[in-house]
Order: sequence, then structure tokens, then C-alpha cells
Amino acid sequence: PGFAGARSIAQRCGAAIDRHELAERDARHGGAYDEPDDLVDLAVALPGRRVAARMQRIGSGGGSDALGVGARIRDHSLGLGARIGHQLRRDRASVVLVSADHAAGLHDLTVSCAHMRRGVWLVLPWLASATSVAKPICPPDMVHVPGGSSGFCIDRTEVTVAAYARCVAAAHCEAAPLTVNASWVGAGDATAWSQFCNGNREDRARHPVNCVDWDDANAYCRWAGKHLPTGADWQRAAQGDDGRTYPWGNDPPGPQRLNACGTECAALSQRVVGKVMPAMFDGDDGSPTTAPVGSYPAGASHYGVVDMAGNVWEWVADRHGDSRQYRGGGWLTYQLENVSVAHPLADSPALRLNTLGFRCAK
Repeated sequence: PGFAGARSIAQRCGAAIDRHELAERDARHGGAYDEPDDLVDLAVALPGRRVAARMQRIGSGGGSDALGVGARIRDHSLGLGARIGHQLRRDRASVVLVSADHAAGLHDLTVSCAHMRRGVWLVLPWLASATSVAKPICPPDMVHVPGGSSGFCIDRTEVTVAAYARCVAAAHCEAAPLTVNASWVGAGDATAWSQFCNGNREDRARHPVNCVDWDDANAYCRWAGKHLPTGADWQRAAQGDDGRTYPWGNDPPGPQRLNACGTECAALSQRVVGKVMPAMFDGDDGSPTTAPVGSYPAGASHYGVVDMAGNVWEWVADRHGDSRQYRGGGWLTYQLENVSVAHPLADSPALRLNTLGFRCAK
């Protein structure tokens, strides 16, 4: 139920406390008193400290209707049974955070709302249930993106030259191609632009692997125990849930946020093919071709995924007829819409560009 569910629970507890106090008052004047039976399941699954930090920020505004966080925040198990109720009463806790490791043992635990002191808000980020699915545990090089029952993991960066070389060494991937291949690139231009394929260059080990086709990307992800992200998952990782235009927000692209076509790109295209490429923004982004992955942290998405705009376009799993989609824009991109989160392109799965790579998901 998320925070909306937490608000509802807190309101129910507040009503129970009101009835409790009225009953106590009536009892002091000779009436009967029975403890209210409004019970709250305190089985809570908390994925990690990030949620606690988010709740602290949300609670900082205060107010009687806020899902406020009090002075005590605990991210360890508070124990079973009555110990949690005791902790609530003793510490005036606004939040009970129980680690996911202990949540399964708490599914039958109940604590009377009447035991909570007046004004105490119980804020639960997620309530455990029989159908709950814990979020996937992502490897260190991946980021968790919430959504659906458990969300998914996606590579924090684009797949690098060094990572792809390990797949080649394992005889599961073909060597990274050293030529571009596109029906709309003439033979002369193809030869000129192929010099920027990263291949297995040691000086490009931390750069994204490029000039790979869809099958190359798919083979790598399968070898790594992952898969190419769907277009929808890729977009969610880039956009979050606030409808932003670019991974970093709605402010226009600039040389601090992404590796796209700035003044350096215009100069390079003039030198390589005798054509001046239009620039997306004023200024030099510092990378005439690809950049080491993660070089533009200011352009990271809400979830901390980097280079989802610029550096290299990224293959995704989606089909468009006989074509495959790719997203995000690359180091030669000058059109603003091509680095927005919701603008896929599609081409032959055999397409190979020095501005095209990939990342994986699981």
C-alpha cells in the first residue's frame, strides 16, 4: 500500500486511540472499560537504508497530517512479540523498521493501536503479505529500479570494452567489430567513421563497447546471466515515476550532463568527413568521441543509472517489425528529442554504429 496505506493505518490508529481515551474517561466515571480491538499488523519488509533516508526527508516538513518520522529510526529488528509494542510505547517511535530478514517471522504479530500514545504516527513503507515478493538483490554493478511486484535490476553503466572482452575470452561472444554497418552510411563515410570503433583497445577499456549489433549485445547479456532490457524497463530506469523529459530532469542538456554533440563534435566531423555537425548545446563536453562510462554523474537518472542520455545509443529487446529498437542518443547526437527518455529509434538488428552500444538488465 505504500505511503497512502500508511496514512490510512495511522488514521485508524488515531481513531482507536480516541476511543481508548474516551473509554478510559468513562471508566473513571463508573462506566465499563474494554480495550479496543483495533489491531495493526507490524510485519514490515524494508529493502534498505535508502527508504529510511527518503522517509526522513518526507517527514521533515512536520504537520499533523504528515507521514512524519520521529526522533527514533531503527533499521534493525526490534524483536518479536510484545517487545515491539514496548518499543513503541517507550520511545514514542514514529517508525518501526524491521529488516527483510526478520519480516517473515512477524506476519502474525499484532499490537493494539490503543497502546500508542496520542499523536504518534506509525509509518510503514511496505506491509508484508502472503503475496509480497522481496525486491531482487542486485549485484554491485547494477541498480534496483522499483516497479510491479518486485522491480528489476539494470546495469549502472553501459557495458564496457573490458567487460565485453571477458565474454570474448570465454568464447561466448564474437570479437567486437571494428567497422560500422548502416544502410544509410556511404562506403566512404563508413570507412572514415570506423576508426572510432573501440574494439578491444586497452586505452578504451573503461569506454562503452560500440559497433556491436543486436545479436552481439544479446549474446553478451545472456553470457552474463542477464538480458537486454525491454524498452519499457529502460525508460522506467531513465525516467523514474515523475514524467521527466531527460534522465536528470527537465532542464535542457548541457556539457556537464552528457556526452553528446557540442562544439567538439562539430570540429571532429569537419575533420573526418568534411561536414560540420550541428551542435546540441554551446560548449565542449570534453569527449570528442566516447567517454569512460560514468563520466557525467550530473546526468544520472533518479535511480542513479548513468549515461542513459548520450555516450552511446543502447540496444533494447523490443522489436519494431523486422527491426530492433535502441534508445538514449550517442556522442554524435545533436537532436534534443533523441536524448529524451521516450524517443526510441529502430533499425536492422545488423546495424553497427560507433555511437551504439548497450547495457543489460535482470
